[in-house]
Amino acid sequence: MAAGRSLENVLDTDPVDFRGILENAGAVMGQRSLEWHMDGLYPGLMFKIGPTADANSVAEFVLADGGAQDERQFGFEDPTAGRLLAKQYMLPFLLGLKFNLVALVPLLFAAI
Repeated sequence: MAAGRSLENVLDTDPVDFRGILENAGAVMGQRSLEWHMDGLYPGLMFKIGPTADANSVAEFVLADGGAQDERQFGFEDPTAGRLLAKQYMLPFLLGLKFNLVALVPLLFAAI
């Protein structure tokens, strides 16, 4: 049962046992989440991947909760055509995407 392992168990494994190292690394990484800040596309936009240890983990685009995000905070004073298109069309599309990671695994194997 790799999900119940802690950092002490990771450090106590045999360094030659490659399978044990992979199981422990998978157990540690399965409890972590990832946040990728995409402020270059739109201020406050993040791509979040939940912990993969459970079957309900999702990958989704969200806006940051840190108060009101505005273009002026990031130095974008006058709206350009690209920023207007991103705000009106691309941002609602990205915020509507929500992927269940369990459903993405067969697609990854199919792509390989």
